[in-house]
Amino acid sequence: MKSLGIITCDDTYHYWGDIMISYEQEWQLHQSHKIPAFEGWYFRVVDNQVSAAVIIGIAKTQDKQEAFIQVFHTLCQSMEKVSYDIKDFVYQEEPFSISIKNSIFKKHYIHIEDSKLSTVIDLELDMPLHIQTTKYAPTIMGPFAYLKNMQCNHAILNLESQTHGYMKYQNQIYNIQGIIYQEKDWGNSFPKKYIWVQSNCCLQKKQFYFYRVPQFH
Repeated sequence: MKSLGIITCDDTYHYWGDIMISYEQEWQLHQSHKIPAFEGWYFRVVDNQVSAAVIIGIAKTQDKQEAFIQVFHTLCQSMEKVSYDIKDFVYQEEPFSISIKNSIFKKHYIHIEDSKLSTVIDLELDMPLHIQTTKYAPTIMGPFAYLKNMQCNHAILNLESQTHGYMKYQNQIYNIQGIIYQEKDWGNSFPKKYIWVQSNCCLQKKQFYFYRVPQFH
């Protein structure tokens, strides 16, 4: 490990004083005792036939606490959301795993299934591609990652990896051989307005762009 003043870093961890940040931490559930609070894991899969996105998460307000699954895909051109009792959200830290009823979300495997959803998704993932980190930017949040009590935090979990499996929609099965991208957000207030531009499918070198201007509620 090398020391850089008050910041030290190695291949896995970044420190600022007593604050430690690691890639593994970003996957995990950030327990918050504040209300309101939210946390959601997002992934998008794309192949030659379909494009789909799923959010698995929890949301807590003074009036309601819920777990939820949201599904978007090009076959139906619509969004579906199923809400669950917060007790149905089962989290395991090591190895990382989230399950809600019949749906399960792991680093290398995803299965989404519910009778209220028109789609079943089952995917296996290859090794994820991490963003390059530095002492200045230990995460996509840059130096803001070292600040505690941010209203909203963002993490890129997987810039891109190969995935294979299937998606079932209206009794038709679509075999998937494509790419997947994963990220997450958590905090107490999601931005009211933001800009997000992203591309993983390019003719030449693969690229990624991310830009947002948050305005909080």
